[in-house]
Amino acid sequence: MQEIFTIGLSNHANHVVTHFFNEQESHFDYTGIGKSDLEPEVFFREVKTGNYVSLTPRALLWDLHGGIGKLPGSQRVSAESPADPDFSLDSDFKVEKIVQPPIPESNYQKTLDENKPVFSVDDTKFWSSYSTMIFDETRIKCLEKWENDSGNGHLRSAESVKFDDFTVGADVWKDEGQSFIDNSFRKELEQSDLLDGINLIVDIDSAWAGFGSQMLQDIREELPKKTILGYGLFQKEVNLKRTISRIHGFLGMVDNCSLVVPLFQTSESLYESSAVESVVVSSINGLFNSKAQDQVSMTQFVDSIRLNSNRNIIGDVFWDDKLLSGPLCPGKINNRNQYVYSRSVIHRGKGPTNKFYSNFDYLKSQGTSSRGMNQYNVSPLGQPQTFPQIVDNDVYVKLDINTKPRQDLLNMKDIVKRYVSYDEREELVDHLLSLAEEYEYGFIDED
Repeated sequence: MQEIFTIGLSNHANHVVTHFFNEQESHFDYTGIGKSDLEPEVFFREVKTGNYVSLTPRALLWDLHGGIGKLPGSQRVSAESPADPDFSLDSDFKVEKIVQPPIPESNYQKTLDENKPVFSVDDTKFWSSYSTMIFDETRIKCLEKWENDSGNGHLRSAESVKFDDFTVGADVWKDEGQSFIDNSFRKELEQSDLLDGINLIVDIDSAWAGFGSQMLQDIREELPKKTILGYGLFQKEVNLKRTISRIHGFLGMVDNCSLVVPLFQTSESLYESSAVESVVVSSINGLFNSKAQDQVSMTQFVDSIRLNSNRNIIGDVFWDDKLLSGPLCPGKINNRNQYVYSRSVIHRGKGPTNKFYSNFDYLKSQGTSSRGMNQYNVSPLGQPQTFPQIVDNDVYVKLDINTKPRQDLLNMKDIVKRYVSYDEREELVDHLLSLAEEYEYGFIDED
């Protein structure tokens, strides 16, 4: 059986990961795992403790200090920074050790341990507080020098230094990356017999974008041909400085991921926004471990929507009639008529498929290849107790590769030409123009 593991980079990403694995766990039939409507070994691996066997997610998670909370079960992450081996007390400075009070276990985790779980939205500040699964503690990493906050985070020793720029994250990876690749990443690979691909969920509008881009380059050196499905988490609005950072982070994903799915934050609450985003993640990944007839591998899914082209950016992401993607870089280029190269629709429900939603007949009349129109039917979306009440019927997730990325890439090019330093400007402009050409179709009207 194929295996897929998931990497979460940022507090926001880990909320999405938590919803995803909670949804997966809701399909388990504990009277006999073989009765479940999915293949658990795709996203989970067995952990044996004595005579007891449990399942843990195939996941590698990164967060900032103060963002993890108290992990359920026996999982623990140090709340204090590791000792600096080069630090000496032989100095004139007064050293004050600040020990933060321990984070209490959430009420949900307490009641879950008693097999009488009681959930409340008050238990959602930390993603670990409402996780129904126990993650492998050796696969959860913390950037101890950086503090989680209501924004993107800041340096613990200097609050004015924000964790919000691509270059900051890239520099942090230089310090942290090799150890992660040598230990956690390769250990996860060793525990996979038949790795099909990797889910990477990363916050693009923070320093995690630079951290993730550097990570992707190193992963590509390890696994040059493996499928990597990237989910980029975007904020609704960013200023000019962070737009330039966004461009670098987005290109890092496009250059190294097999497919890029942009998702825009829908709520100030990470718990609520990540739940919406997880519907897309869960629905796509539901194809890869479903026992239904429409099961496909991650590689097959990506190939079916890319159609042997270099186009790997999803232009539109819909959940039912809700658009979850958006303009990545607003500007003067705005193509009103979008051509759809390929469309994949995932139906999660027991009722008959609504063909009107797919609208394949219209696409065919506009020239879309029948090879690029794919309809999948998988098991209904699981709704664990921890999931907000936002799903009341069948779920349809629609993914289009269309000409929309062209306008974003050209608008990015304009910003780079005006605001990026000369030493990197020319190479970036050429790269953006080359990518934009992949999304041209027919007569181009720039007006």
